[in-house]
Amino acid sequence: MQNNIKMRHFEAVIALAEEMHFGRAAERVGLSQSGLSRCIQSAERETRATLFERDRKKMELTDAGRTYVEHARVALAYGERAMESAKASRDGADTLLQVGKSPDVDPILIEILYSIRLPLYPHLEISVHSEPSSDLAHDLLSSHLDVALITDPATNPKLTMNKLVKTPLHIVLPREHPLSSRTSVKLTDLRNDRWIVFQKQLHPILYDRIMN
Repeated sequence: MQNNIKMRHFEAVIALAEEMHFGRAAERVGLSQSGLSRCIQSAERETRATLFERDRKKMELTDAGRTYVEHARVALAYGERAMESAKASRDGADTLLQVGKSPDVDPILIEILYSIRLPLYPHLEISVHSEPSSDLAHDLLSSHLDVALITDPATNPKLTMNKLVKTPLHIVLPREHPLSSRTSVKLTDLRNDRWIVFQKQLHPILYDRIMN
């Protein structure tokens, strides 16, 4: 029972930290606003620290709050992983490998991943999830994922990275376009053209780099 209460506190603090709005956070975790407030107060009493600085105009996470949220996410992730591993074991797998990938990762890499056979893990089950590149690093740090195939990842000292493949950026042009006969172009050659590009949320870093 005590563990369930703590998990509820974790969910409440995480929701408020991400929404920064009592109404939306309460709705997200299925509580009334007063119930959410009580959860936050209980978490602050347990930690003997102020997790949120709030007044009538704004609300901010404190340093203690940021640390709490980081570890709460990990705790919830391990709980979810425990249930997923139990289900995998029920279905005959003795190890579950959670893999994330950017939406634009070459499908051949996924096929190679599925073809790997590890003698020490004869009943390994691989679960692959597609997410925006910006979310994959967070999921690795919070233990939602074991490994990720990320397009052009941002440098992060907490993660180990290895380059698997270098892929060119392709541009599709109308046949009558003056540059269509070239085998390669520079982005600056297209500065006056209208572009159709991928959505920024799919890969904010690469998007901003192209725009710049």
